[in-house]
Amino acid sequence: MMLKPAFHRWRFKIVRTVVIIRDTNFRDTLRYTLQGIGLYPFFMVAILNPNWLFYRDLNRKWISFLGILSYSLYLTHEIVILAVRRQLPVHNLLLQGIISFFATLACSYIIYQIVEKPCAKLRKHWQV
Repeated sequence: MMLKPAFHRWRFKIVRTVVIIRDTNFRDTLRYTLQGIGLYPFFMVAILNPNWLFYRDLNRKWISFLGILSYSLYLTHEIVILAVRRQLPVHNLLLQGIISFFATLACSYIIYQIVEKPCAKLRKHWQV
């Protein structure tokens, strides 16, 4: 399936616009909807052509594992970042970022092991 160049330009304009606009009202309403619309073709091509050079990297085990943790990462990242800022008030933002990243990964992995895996087993067990 070959997409026309005009379609690609339209998609990149949407994504670029969504990233550039910093208005809080926009972010709280339309931002993620438009972002999803703009990124949809990218994901469709990735699903339909998983062996293409760029998309092949998305099938690596560690990236798939991050995908498994993605919801827990989403739930925990902001809390962990704020906790790291409060507990380690260093002036080195890179160090705070690295610590926050690994602490968020650790929290997400724990949530995955304690909550998500057991719930997935229950879901399979109760599935009709």
